Amino acid sequence: MSLAGLTQTWRVKGWPARILQHEVDHLNGVLYLDRMKTRTFSTTAQVHERFAGKPIAEIRALIDAGQ
Repeated sequence: MSLAGLTQTWRVKGWPARILQHEVDHLNGVLYLDRMKTRTFSTTAQVHERFAGKPIAEIRALIDAGQ
């Protein structure tokens, strides 16, 4: 809604859409942490230990398996 209480429609894509969704999420009490997969919470050292030296196909399989 606008300040006058009128509904607005925005058509955005790409980066602006992502930013807009982020801000709308704030209005709805949603944080980016609520949308993240917990397996993505890693330090650089943890990622290196887990994936370094492995072929990309193996890394993709591990990620797809949720490991």
